[in-house]
Amino acid sequence: MTYARHTADADLGFYFSLAIATASLGLFGLFVLVSRLSPAWLKRYKLEIYENGFVKKEFFKTRTCLWNEIREVKPLLLVYDKASRGTPPGKFADLGEDTKERGIYEVYKKDGGKITVSRRYTDIARLDEQLIPFYDETPNW
Repeated sequence: MTYARHTADADLGFYFSLAIATASLGLFGLFVLVSRLSPAWLKRYKLEIYENGFVKKEFFKTRTCLWNEIREVKPLLLVYDKASRGTPPGKFADLGEDTKERGIYEVYKKDGGKITVSRRYTDIARLDEQLIPFYDETPNW
C-alpha cells in the first residue's frame, strides 16, 4: 500500500510541476506577444538629442551615436507599392500627405553599425537639423 501511495504522490507532484512550468511559459509568451503587438504609444521608445550625439532608447535596448561616428545617413520612405520604392528623398512629399509618418532614417556608423530611427519619435525635428550634413539629398517629408 505505501508503494502505491508514494507513486501517486510522485505523479501528482510531477503533474503539478508540469502545470506550473506550462503556465509560466504561457504567461511569458503572452507578455512577448502583447509587447510586440502593442501600439507605439505604449512602447517606451525615446530619442534624446545631445550636443555630441543622440541616444535611442527602446524597450530592451539603448543605442548611442556620436555625430563624429556617423559615416552616412539614408532617409527612406516606407512605401506600399513597388513603383514608389525608388523615390528620391526630394520627392517624398509627392507620394502623399502621410510621408512624415512613414519616413525613417538609416544612420550608418563608421564601425559598421546601423541605427534606424523612425520619424514618429518626439524630438525628431532636432535630429533632422543635426543629420543634414550627412545625407546627399534633403528629404522632402
